Amino acid sequence: MKTLLLLVTLPILLFSCKKNDILSGTFEGPEKSIQHGKGRSWVKLDANGAPLQLGLTIDDAAINNMPTMGHESIVVLPLTAAAQNATPFDHIEVNWNPHGHEPFYGLPHFDFHFYMVSEAEVLAATDTAKLDANPAPEYVPANFIGGPYISQMGKHFIDAASPELNGGLFTELFIYGTYDGKLTFYEPMITLDFLKSITTLEKAIPQPVKYLKAGNYPTKMIVTRHDGVTDVVLDSFVQRQAS
Repeated sequence: MKTLLLLVTLPILLFSCKKNDILSGTFEGPEKSIQHGKGRSWVKLDANGAPLQLGLTIDDAAINNMPTMGHESIVVLPLTAAAQNATPFDHIEVNWNPHGHEPFYGLPHFDFHFYMVSEAEVLAATDTAKLDANPAPEYVPANFIGGPYISQMGKHFIDAASPELNGGLFTELFIYGTYDGKLTFYEPMITLDFLKSITTLEKAIPQPVKYLKAGNYPTKMIVTRHDGVTDVVLDSFVQRQAS
């Protein structure tokens, strides 16, 4: 009888171990070339499969050798299935703007787009009426105002208290992006000089009142430079209900 119980119990224990291994841990996306360096996405899940952090890592070989001439460049960092299943996000795009753009952002900077829609949907986001459409106010944080829209991206919503809108200098900000009145991306936007000057940046992400889709959403942004790499991280996820 003891032998029989052991034979029955052992597969259950092995299955449980495998299941926990799949649910928890850090899962990295494929490494991609960024100029003369490398970058990749990753997600960190707790023992229940809930997201702790979603981020990207870029090495110093990329950060220190971004071109100062030419046009904007884009590198797509795919997310693993673990990241896509645990969060609302589909993929990350690293946009490099060597000349910045007016009116307030004319400094070399990165746009780190955490997209909630597929690459195909991003490329198809060209309808001007949908690009310019505003979501209902409760679906963007209070005090966020609509800025310009960009084809194959979306409309940008920016905190009205941002320094660059109030006589200060642009160094970094957090943007909500929409298309057809629906949230489609989160975007930390950071100048190259600021990125090189910091060791750690932590800031709360302003939250809307309502969410169109249920899921785990980040409430904090963290940027760290260490050991020859830079991490841009969405952190402190909270489960939200659709409303």
